[in-house]
Amino acid sequence: MKLTILGLCAAFTVTIVLGDLSFVDVESDLRWKNRNLLQEDDESPEERPERPVEPKAPQPESSFSNEPQKGPKVFYDGENFLMKVSPGIEIYVFENGNNKSSHVSKVILDKPAASVKGGFESAMKNFDVTIDFKGQTFGGEGSIQLSSVIVKMSFVKKPKEFAMTRMEISQATIGSTNVMGNELSVSSSNGYSVYAPLDSGFCCDYTGVFKPKKRGEGKYSLALGLPGLKMQVFDVKSTKFGPSWYCGELISIGLWVGLLTTLGFAIVCYWGFGMLASIQTMDRFDDPKGKPIHVPQTE
Repeated sequence: MKLTILGLCAAFTVTIVLGDLSFVDVESDLRWKNRNLLQEDDESPEERPERPVEPKAPQPESSFSNEPQKGPKVFYDGENFLMKVSPGIEIYVFENGNNKSSHVSKVILDKPAASVKGGFESAMKNFDVTIDFKGQTFGGEGSIQLSSVIVKMSFVKKPKEFAMTRMEISQATIGSTNVMGNELSVSSSNGYSVYAPLDSGFCCDYTGVFKPKKRGEGKYSLALGLPGLKMQVFDVKSTKFGPSWYCGELISIGLWVGLLTTLGFAIVCYWGFGMLASIQTMDRFDDPKGKPIHVPQTE
């Protein structure tokens, strides 16, 4: 019995000693690791490897500008007038002695203008802009040579919208012939007029041709086309257009035709169903117990 108790005590003592030794080993390992970490923190920045610096992606440059633009596609006076056309302003040449209504030549003003100037007339409501192609010569269809073109436009500022009130090719030279004071209609051959809400841009893929109000006494008359037109007037701070206001009436001719056709079909259906509803059926029949009806078969 005593031997058993002594054996148990010895085993217990050995277990405690081994446990203490393992604890000391673990503690020493932890101290060693902490020491290594402290040594790494104490290292000078020069000894640490530098991380590679990632290059920053280049920021995209804005395609809009607040500097004046002289065309041939974008015209901007720097403050109140912005117009974009593609591929350029079109000039149509008519011969006054020719009875034909078609033009004899079309010239595209595909070179930049010398100046784009705008100014107010009265009470900051009437605005005039002049696009001067002084010193530029353009070749057209046939042998037509057009030079020194000056285009003038006038606009009015209303409470909620702007509108073009006047357009003129005030000066141009065709060969050796000067064309002066060629006033144009503000309504195009397609029936479009230039107007849009303030802070919005008037847009039209093809407005048609702005023809002269009357043929002059000289040899030639001129008309003007603005293909791919975008135009904004009054308080234009850069070459960025505002919301688009497209040309055309609120209800187009095609939509009117569709509405009238649908209305006519609805009226016909209503009349037909009314006629069917007015048919009265027989509500009294022969009494099977009564005397039958005989129809004589002989003449």
